Amino acid sequence: MSLLGGRMRGHCIDCAFAKEITCGPCPSGEQDGVNCQSKRVAEEQDLLEEFEEHGYINLFRIEVSAPDAKCEHWQPKDLDIVYLPSPVEAPVLSCPKCGDEWYMDRTDPEEVLDTLDERENRDESGEVESLDSFVKCKKCEGVFILRGVV
Repeated sequence: MSLLGGRMRGHCIDCAFAKEITCGPCPSGEQDGVNCQSKRVAEEQDLLEEFEEHGYINLFRIEVSAPDAKCEHWQPKDLDIVYLPSPVEAPVLSCPKCGDEWYMDRTDPEEVLDTLDERENRDESGEVESLDSFVKCKKCEGVFILRGVV
């Protein structure tokens, strides 16, 4: 396993999907849980209803429940963000890693990008204000976030 800042890649504490470190799903009173914003993890754990209601699910952190394991959906917190404007405002987007350009009005996103996961960003009242798609460029395999404002 590779290290990131002295911690293990694949652990919740360094993951972009970790909304906050909190108590786990039982009354342990310890900071052993995480509010995870990964839609794919919610689907795998059969907690999609909780995810859709809150925008996250509450789980034990992987480094607490299985210290030698790593989450296959883990993404680093410091990914580049590309904002999705309307096609009229800016019809061309480009990969922040390799500069490959995509034309929003005539490029099928599946031709140039693989979607890895999704999360919702909510304001303090719980309303969804933006949607993030974690994507990988098929040309350079760079991973970044496409953010669409709701």
